[in-house]
Amino acid sequence: MLSTITPFSPKRQAATTTILAELYAALEAQEPDLIIKQFRLLRDSGDMTGLASISSYVWHRYLDPRYLEKTVNAEVLAEWNTTIEALVQCMPIHGYFWFHSQRKAFYSGRVGKALTIASTFDHNGRTREEAVRTLDDSDPRVIAAQIVRLVDWVEPIRRFAELNLSALLEIDMIPSSTLVECLPLIVELARYDVVSPAIQACFHEYLRRNILILIAGLKHPEMRIVRAASIVATALPVEQHCELLEIGLNSPDPMVRLHWAEVGLASEPTRQMVYDLLSHERNPAVRVAVLIALDQDQAANILGLLEAGLFDRAARVRQLCQFALRQRGTHAPERYRAVLDQPASARTEAALLGLAECGDPSDIDYALFYLDSEVSRVRYAAIRLLGRYATADHQPLLWHLLDDPIPKVARMAARALQTTGMLQYADWSRRYETAALPMKRLLLHIARHLPWEQRKQAFAQALSHQTINEDLRTIIQKDDHFRMYVGL
Repeated sequence: MLSTITPFSPKRQAATTTILAELYAALEAQEPDLIIKQFRLLRDSGDMTGLASISSYVWHRYLDPRYLEKTVNAEVLAEWNTTIEALVQCMPIHGYFWFHSQRKAFYSGRVGKALTIASTFDHNGRTREEAVRTLDDSDPRVIAAQIVRLVDWVEPIRRFAELNLSALLEIDMIPSSTLVECLPLIVELARYDVVSPAIQACFHEYLRRNILILIAGLKHPEMRIVRAASIVATALPVEQHCELLEIGLNSPDPMVRLHWAEVGLASEPTRQMVYDLLSHERNPAVRVAVLIALDQDQAANILGLLEAGLFDRAARVRQLCQFALRQRGTHAPERYRAVLDQPASARTEAALLGLAECGDPSDIDYALFYLDSEVSRVRYAAIRLLGRYATADHQPLLWHLLDDPIPKVARMAARALQTTGMLQYADWSRRYETAALPMKRLLLHIARHLPWEQRKQAFAQALSHQTINEDLRTIIQKDDHFRMYVGL
């Protein structure tokens, strides 16, 4: 029934007004059956504005603790509490304005738990204090509300919340599932100076004794809880990390894997597990961060990991390893050339890319050798190396490589032509006249890198050509100087 309550709709206004009028009349006449009937009709109407409008009126006139026993019976009060629950759960904004007028209800104990929990966020300090003092059980919502009040700006409220939580932790009355859900809140406590170190230590001591809570947190489907569990676990003794490290290093969240990699590197017994992480880590950012941490370690076995990183599939990982090895006096290009001297190596692609990053002009012979490779990725890497050190003598070869059947390889050849700075309109024009439509798109991208006067000639030729279409025209319009050209 509560799920049928929806925000206010103007179409319900007339019906709600009738229900309210009949409810007020029933309250005046003190007719319990009719009062209960009208409460139910109001809840079923789904009008939250109507529910909110009766709150202060009904409380002050009929449900004041001094007259409560004289005006309504227990059944009516139960129905009223159900209406309160509906209001608080479905439309908290209306409940907020109502909490202030209800604060005396805590003394009589006649207000439902949902309202009491919500009142821990009331703007009135006295209301919050009474709510915190009243809530002393192990309900998950109660625990969360008490943890939030640990950072209240009113000291007595913080003290009451701390006493309640300390007692529950001491007698092991907080359900494990509740603490798992509250881990993000526990992490947040460290951000506030007003939180007592004693209660923080109490939480960490409890979690140290009940490490299964952190294991459940690391396996939780919500990443915010997984990250909170990782942060809390860092404060535990080093000997307990081994139980959690394997779970953390295999988390689907790269930030969690990075966090546990840093934790593992800080301890000798767990360092090997981090070394193993690099062999199957999928995220380049994590591999880079772990390698940076490894670079601080001067152990001999780090050298092997850095040399393996030279052939990583991510450019930033390769470059980091090149730098780290250079600091150690190891020449990375020599490692790449040793691999390229052995044809059909699985590391050929990475070696060619590595030489494009840290090699020298003499390495162009390796690029020329692997241009005829049957593996497209190797041809791509070879063209990238060729474009880095190409001369005017290699320009015909680069034009020829535009015909590669793999689009990615052809685009790399076009990029190599653009970076050489040796493009000529005459060569471009001959290719454009006989090129198919896909090649025309590629040639127009290349034309944008011709000298300005030659670029105007290329654009004029393309715009006057019978094969021009909107696709090709759009490529031309992306040129920075196209509008200037049109105005000529």
